[in-house]
Amino acid sequence: MKKIPKKIEIETSPARVEVEACIVWCVDPRFRGAREKFLEVTGFKNPDLLIIAGGARSLAMEDSSEQTFAINQLKKLAAAHHWKRLILTVHTDCAMYGGLKAFGSDAAKERKKLLADLKNAKKAARQQLPTDITIETALLDFSGIHAV
Repeated sequence: MKKIPKKIEIETSPARVEVEACIVWCVDPRFRGAREKFLEVTGFKNPDLLIIAGGARSLAMEDSSEQTFAINQLKKLAAAHHWKRLILTVHTDCAMYGGLKAFGSDAAKERKKLLADLKNAKKAARQQLPTDITIETALLDFSGIHAV
């Protein structure tokens, strides 16, 4: 790994862009390529990416500092960038859940928990964010991204 250079030249514009959505995604590098594919397929050019450990799991953790943090970030981003779509994601074998082995290596049991967390995350976001924001959910696994 290289040291950060004193300066890395970039080309970007200071002009504001339209942010069409916010996507909550896990930090797991195994799904970085999936995120790029998701952006390509959905056509999102300038989404807000809220990349946090466990993705939407944080929103499902009722009355926790993680949920408070995630909700506060979403409120700030929605107010600053005026997006009207929120996509919440979680993925299989997530270390924040303890991986698949935390479910006794039972993929069906894991999926049930992930789907329940997406439902609870959506409910928490709906209660805290403006009502004109559409909230969608997706479950990622090693075969694809599944809208749920």
